[in-house]
Amino acid sequence: MRILLVYPDLNIHVNYPVGLGLISACLKQAGHDVVVLHLNEEIGSPMDLKVIRNLFDEFSPQLVAFSSTTGQFKYVKELSAFIKKFSDAPILCGGIHPSIAYDEVLATGVVDLVCMGEGEQAILELAEKMEKGEEILDIRNIGYIKDGTVRMNPLRPLLDDLDSLPAPDRKGFDFGKIVSKKNGWANMMAGRGCFYSCTYCVNNYFHAIYAEHNTKKGHLRIRRTEKVLEEIDGFLHDFNGITLVNFDDDIFTMDKRWLAEFCTEYKKRVGLPFACNIRVEFFDRDMAKMIYDAGCREVKIGLESGNIDIRKKVLRRHTSNEAIVRAFKTAEDAGLRAWAFNRVPLHVWQTAK
Repeated sequence: MRILLVYPDLNIHVNYPVGLGLISACLKQAGHDVVVLHLNEEIGSPMDLKVIRNLFDEFSPQLVAFSSTTGQFKYVKELSAFIKKFSDAPILCGGIHPSIAYDEVLATGVVDLVCMGEGEQAILELAEKMEKGEEILDIRNIGYIKDGTVRMNPLRPLLDDLDSLPAPDRKGFDFGKIVSKKNGWANMMAGRGCFYSCTYCVNNYFHAIYAEHNTKKGHLRIRRTEKVLEEIDGFLHDFNGITLVNFDDDIFTMDKRWLAEFCTEYKKRVGLPFACNIRVEFFDRDMAKMIYDAGCREVKIGLESGNIDIRKKVLRRHTSNEAIVRAFKTAEDAGLRAWAFNRVPLHVWQTAK
């Protein structure tokens, strides 16, 4: 089956979408013909409607699947409306935005199907049933409109065994260009999940929707160290210019036992510098020394606000000022460069505009 995956990534600094890379890899592994359209000006792929029309003439996709954040959904609407003028291929939208606002996505009238939550198994089932001409409206994680009513099927359980997934597809993307634009940083993920429910984070919504569907929520799933290293070996072999491995996991240091094994093997097998996200509650001197010795040079810490009331009452981050200061000091003492994630209050942003 011919499937076009579209990732709008416009008017922002380019990034490699690990989630869509996994979707592409799963579909290719199952024998489907996949083309990826990663729209971003920095890699020479702006939203050019003529180019997109020519792509349809050449490839003639039988399914068009978007992955979208909230900020990029306006482009999904525009492109879907354009595609509807000349193609009968069903249009699916997955990713963060349809997972938290599937009814709004379907209400646009230009998106036929949405995928809520994790999408690897759902899109594989969708492609298989479409290819066989079977019913597709009973697939878990899939939503649609029927008889004027928005309907959302139950969610399937979260995938426990991440090692069962193939390595994300990078060759189908302009990964070399992405790495170049990111000054040699190559991003990936070693696991999924976060126990916390910070109000501003998509994990907060994921916890809620999976609870509604009576399935597991929020639990941490980490791939075996060997599988993580195999993925790194793969993209280091396939692409030049990589100078740092950047782990996008929400909290890289949450499982100390796994971290110890990873650091030992990473130092022996890879040796490149790496960066990761940490949380104050899961960071101490032992961890700082451990990751530094393995090659970590940068840690990114969610501070979000220097105001403790905002952190606790608005953001639902119950971390003391003393703990935050201690974490940054711990990083500095270990030789790590520490970055802070911060959120600008809406009224400040509006005033700045």
